[in-house]
Amino acid sequence: MLDGPNPEFETQLSHARIGVDSGDAALAVASGDFGRVTRARPLGLIRVRDEGELATVIELANASSARLTLRTGGNSQSGQSLADGSYCVSLADLERFVRVDPARATATCSASSSWRAVIDAAAKHGLVPKVVPLNIDLSVGGTLSAGGIGASSHRYGSACSNVVSLTAVTGAGERVECSRERRPDVFDAVLGGLGRTAAITSVTLGLRPARRNVHNVFALYTDLADCLADMQLLATLPACSYIEGSCSSCFSGLKKAAHGRQPLLRWFHGIQFSIENDHGPGDAIDEVLGRLRAFEIVHREDDDHRLFLDRYQARFESMKSSGAWQQAHPWFECFLPADAAAPFIEQVLPTIPPALGDGHRLFAIDGRGNPKYLQLPVDASNTALAFAILPPGVPEHARAASLSFVEGATELLHRHGGRRYLSGWLGARDESFWRRHHGGLYEAWLATKRTLDPNGVLTSALFPA
Repeated sequence: MLDGPNPEFETQLSHARIGVDSGDAALAVASGDFGRVTRARPLGLIRVRDEGELATVIELANASSARLTLRTGGNSQSGQSLADGSYCVSLADLERFVRVDPARATATCSASSSWRAVIDAAAKHGLVPKVVPLNIDLSVGGTLSAGGIGASSHRYGSACSNVVSLTAVTGAGERVECSRERRPDVFDAVLGGLGRTAAITSVTLGLRPARRNVHNVFALYTDLADCLADMQLLATLPACSYIEGSCSSCFSGLKKAAHGRQPLLRWFHGIQFSIENDHGPGDAIDEVLGRLRAFEIVHREDDDHRLFLDRYQARFESMKSSGAWQQAHPWFECFLPADAAAPFIEQVLPTIPPALGDGHRLFAIDGRGNPKYLQLPVDASNTALAFAILPPGVPEHARAASLSFVEGATELLHRHGGRRYLSGWLGARDESFWRRHHGGLYEAWLATKRTLDPNGVLTSALFPA
């Protein structure tokens, strides 16, 4: 592999009528991602327009010892989409399409399509994706390269676990149509694979019938154990389509500490759950409310189902208008066995720096049917819990303390049997990190890379060559 621009590769691309943009604007875009922590040094930006061009780029890279990094929206946080000493291959310009098959309850879409586009197309047939991320403007392919978690994961697992089939171009330049039954080696490697073995080009997702409205209930808890117990209870009730928990603090003053005054915080917890309906929640809501341990039901409301799925848009718009979108996002996202969640969360909450915000998220996840390399530790009931610290933005003066916290929280997480969700900022990522993350699957994980990308063409700041 070369450390600088590869003239042979660029000449071959030119002959194939595929350009390399080495202008300052293109390189600036390709050098950063949403995380705003890692910076990279791309050699150039290559925009592919279809699957054929993508395969050509990868084939030529293999022939000339060039390195490539896949990127769509650049929403990674630890450099998954950052080309560091490699060429950035943008998939954002791939033809976008969504085709819904109502009879099969599936949607086939390009990997560059947004979840918003899939939701809108499915809604015309009274259907909805089984799992939707909080940001529905993310690309489908980018989400699936990390995993995909949402408020319906208690029933349907990750977004990856609801992929029926997909098409990908491997690091060897091979176009593969795959599913759980057909080429499962590629299927398992690509889903949650962070773009290190192949590029997803199209996906067929499972859909489900959707009611027009949702009735949302907001419950408040003073005890984390009660909150987590009710989340697990709600997850067993067929009436509950969406469940999302939270941890929020109440500032009560400044207390004495070893190194000066520290905020005195009282933590409260919440659950928002939703019951789908066409004409009101009916009797189902009374049965659910009667079984909860909540301190108080603070709010109830009816909402249009489609608008509910876009409920986080106001937060993202606020982040952009306030400037937080342009700040660092060292998000800490993790998976825990449900029965180990309370001890970890109770230990980590008091240590969170103020710059990492408030309102930390909780999701219950059905651990069955998830892809091989999406490390999802579960308890005896096959349930995992996702805990996420998602600050709107971390200012420069608070960056060092925030990164140090994430490193420490990751160490604590592993002691509680948890695993990082690879969507967030991961901190130090040497061989020991990946060995610990993949455990007994580590050698198989490496072997899959060697098989599907034998020349190590696909690389990134997250996985340097």
